[in-house]
Amino acid sequence: MTFEQYIDRFNIRLDDQQAEAVKCDNLCLLLAVPGSGKTTALVARLGYMIYVKGIRPEHILTVTYTNAATRDMKARFEKYFGGEYSDAVTFKTINSLCNEIIGYYTYITGGSSFELIEDNLPVIREIYISQTGNWPDEADLREIQQQITYIKNMLLDKKQIKAITVTEDKISIENIYEQYCRRLSENRLMDFDDQMVFAFRILRKNSRVREYFKNRYRYLLVDEAQDTSKIQHYIIQMLAHGRNQLFMVGDEDQSIYGFRAAYPRALMEFEKTYKGGQVMLLETDYRSDGYIVKAAARFIKHNQSRHEKKMLPAKPETKPVTIDSMEKRQQQYGRVINYLRSIYSGRQTAILYRNNDSALPYLYKLKKEGIPYNCKGMETTFFTGRTVRYITDLIKLSYDMGNTELFMNTYSKTGCYITKKMAETAVSMYENGRSREGIWNCLELLVKEGSRSRDIKSTASYIRKLKTMSAPEALETIEFLIAGKRSIDTEKMYILKCLAAEDMSAEEFLNMLEELKYDIENKAPDYGADVILSTIHSAKGLEYDNVIIADAIDGILPGAEADVEEERRLFYVGMTRARESLMILKYSDCYMPFVYLMEKILRKTQPGKAANETSVNMEFEPGDVIIHKSFGTGTVMSADGDTVTAVFESGRRSLSYSFCMSQGMIRKQHLK
Repeated sequence: MTFEQYIDRFNIRLDDQQAEAVKCDNLCLLLAVPGSGKTTALVARLGYMIYVKGIRPEHILTVTYTNAATRDMKARFEKYFGGEYSDAVTFKTINSLCNEIIGYYTYITGGSSFELIEDNLPVIREIYISQTGNWPDEADLREIQQQITYIKNMLLDKKQIKAITVTEDKISIENIYEQYCRRLSENRLMDFDDQMVFAFRILRKNSRVREYFKNRYRYLLVDEAQDTSKIQHYIIQMLAHGRNQLFMVGDEDQSIYGFRAAYPRALMEFEKTYKGGQVMLLETDYRSDGYIVKAAARFIKHNQSRHEKKMLPAKPETKPVTIDSMEKRQQQYGRVINYLRSIYSGRQTAILYRNNDSALPYLYKLKKEGIPYNCKGMETTFFTGRTVRYITDLIKLSYDMGNTELFMNTYSKTGCYITKKMAETAVSMYENGRSREGIWNCLELLVKEGSRSRDIKSTASYIRKLKTMSAPEALETIEFLIAGKRSIDTEKMYILKCLAAEDMSAEEFLNMLEELKYDIENKAPDYGADVILSTIHSAKGLEYDNVIIADAIDGILPGAEADVEEERRLFYVGMTRARESLMILKYSDCYMPFVYLMEKILRKTQPGKAANETSVNMEFEPGDVIIHKSFGTGTVMSADGDTVTAVFESGRRSLSYSFCMSQGMIRKQHLK
């Protein structure tokens, strides 16, 4: 069967680049821009190998990133080619492949197997408590879990491990990691990352196992190669070594899982790793409006570590990208609600954000307004985080000043310099009937004079009054009590303030938080809803009619300590989820480097008002204090067009506003 006969028989429609990739008989890395039909090309490649090249399907292995992707890939294969070969072709995740390698090794060596531990959080919790003496938050545990995965997948050495700190308390992971590995080994347990480490070692040291799998799977196809970790690339490399039958599909511009040890560098080094390998391109975006494609292409070109590639729109330019500007971040929720009411029924609109915390005010507002929604991948770690627990426990304490548990959870957070011994003595006094007014009153009796006594009396008075306050007043009071005395997560405090309505009592506020937490844990997904809330990470690989990108502000997107190139890729992935329209929210009270860069791009790519939603210099006015990465603190003298003139300690400087903003070089200092 010829290639032409093949595509006619199975009604496969390919553009020229897709067709060339499908027919490639060499080691190949196919770089595919968003919406370019990479999955179509990969599945067509599978059929081409079987029906045109006559390759036995049992010799073909397709490696996917997730179990869901495995099921989807098999379903697509069956859609094109029926069920004739669907069970003969192997579709596996890398973990499933590693499990098979370990199983074969155990069989031929007569060794005993390890038990797979699917949930390692209880083990991590036990070790954390034994190491620190403290009870960890769920967020702490997941951060440690994530770092353990990163260490194993990136094959870090002891020196690199020692440098890693986790949690708000900056705990070194070195001892936790060593004890975790020892605990699993002693109990003959293995986590999913251990599967890959063990399989890698087997393939590297045991030639019999290595040759068995190289002969069994003579043709390798790898999907989402940009999300593959270093150790996963090494495993693939060992199985592909000495053969010209490796077909990898990915795009380093869409690599957004660095925290899970994704290793896009492997794509940059493909031709060096695989001698004679060929890099091919899919450059036509069939998904998004032409304006979106143009803007996204210009945006991602600011990254340095990438293959040069075009991004060509298949759709015309019909709806310009918009940047909706607001004075305050908190105004976004009402604006978005009004926008959603203007959208025709049946058109999916996705609100995308970096962190799940950003979704909470939207969840509350959408429910309140009776707008159906579906929220993807939401967790409840927000409610168990330290800052939120401090605040809710203090409000609860105001209703029950004799609650010993709440008192012990909060006494150290208020800045009264109360020792643990003093707190325990006060509890004992209360339990022995020394005061009916609560444990804080016992503290007052214990510390009779001096500044500490005055602080205790003042703090106790504030706490007692919380139950009489509105929710916003209570939050402001607690912020006053904690600020400067204990670290507070300002973003979580912001979210709480957004949830606290003026007409809501402190008690109603607590009930609302519990109700919101219950909804997240128990609400069945509404797959028919037109409104979707999702992190950008969870939206990867998906597409929607309309996309709104929220909270692209400094410290969130891009993250405060994150790799700026990966953060730029994340923003790019969010943009390219949109089919018809893309709206980016902008707030004057926040520093937004990616949005400023996008404004500059839109002025060059879009006509008229849409390209100039906000003027170039609207952020800065004469008299504003600004901070420049190189020149330090200065005062704006004038702002004219794209030129900002400011006086710094080193002298007067004239700066390009758009360039400085796009590079994250300058920001406005918001004075209190």
